[in-house]
Amino acid sequence: MTSGERPRLSEDGAARVNHILRIAVMVIASAVAAAGALIMAGVFLRERLPETMRIVMGATVSLYGVYKFTLAYFRSPSRREAGEK
Repeated sequence: MTSGERPRLSEDGAARVNHILRIAVMVIASAVAAAGALIMAGVFLRERLPETMRIVMGATVSLYGVYKFTLAYFRSPSRREAGEK
């Protein structure tokens, strides 16, 4: 290997990295959805925002988390992961 080349991941290694990243995205998205629910419940930002704005902000954050989780969960595997070339 020359100094300018980077080590390459095998096909199996790349699939593992993608799987780990997918799980990480789902965990973070779940945390975001939970944070949105806690904002709506008034655990966070109770004193700083009016109730209506807190509910809207919490719903927006929560729905964004659900959206990102759904995208990560139902994402179709890429051609490389499926073994097609």
